[in-house]
Amino acid sequence: MLFRSVAAGVAAAICLAVGLGALERATLGIQGAGDGQPPDQVAQPSPKPEPSAAARAKVVERLSRSFAQRARGLLQRDKVYIGLLDSAEALLQVSIELAPDNPQIWRIALDLATTMEDGDPSAAELSTQSLRRLNELEPANEMIRLRRIVDSVSRRQTVEERLAAYERLLAPESVAKIGNAVAARLAFDAAILRRRSGDIAGFEQIGRAHV
Repeated sequence: MLFRSVAAGVAAAICLAVGLGALERATLGIQGAGDGQPPDQVAQPSPKPEPSAAARAKVVERLSRSFAQRARGLLQRDKVYIGLLDSAEALLQVSIELAPDNPQIWRIALDLATTMEDGDPSAAELSTQSLRRLNELEPANEMIRLRRIVDSVSRRQTVEERLAAYERLLAPESVAKIGNAVAARLAFDAAILRRRSGDIAGFEQIGRAHV
C-alpha cells in the first residue's frame, strides 16, 4: 500500500536525521581503514554524543509539519484528481502518526475529508476521526464541538433516529454540558428536520422551547 511505503520512507528519513552522528563516525572509520594502515594505527574520530530526546522530537515535528504542508499543497491546486487525494491522504496519515497531538494537522485532515468524494466511506471515517481528535485537543472550541455532534447525528440512518438523537442532546442535562450556543444550533437543525418530515406541530414546539 502507498501508505506503508511512505511510512517506511519517513522512518528511514528519521533514522537518517537522528542517527547522523553515528553514520558520520562509521564513514570516517571506513575511510581510515582504506589507507592501508594497520587497524591499531588508524586515527579514530572523537566520539560524538547521541542525539538527545529533544533533538529527535524536533526532527519528528519538522517531518510531520513538512508532510502536512505537502498534503495541503495538493488540496489547494486548481484541479484536484483522485490520485492527488490519495497522495494527500497518505501524506497526512504519516504526518498524524508522527504528531498525533498537533491540531493543525487534524484540521488539514478535516479539509481533506471535505474535499474527498461525497459518500466515500474513508472520507466519512476521516471526518469523524478528525472531529473527535480536534474536540479532544481543543475542548473549549464550540465550533468543533458543534461539528462533531452534527456529524454524529448525520450518521443515523433514519429521520426517527436523528430526531431521537436531537431530543437527547437538547435535554437540560445535555445542554449543561454542550453549552447554550451549541444547543441553539442543534434545536434549529432539529426543527428544520421536523418540518421537512411534515411534523409542523413538532417544528413549532422546538421553536418555542429554544427561542
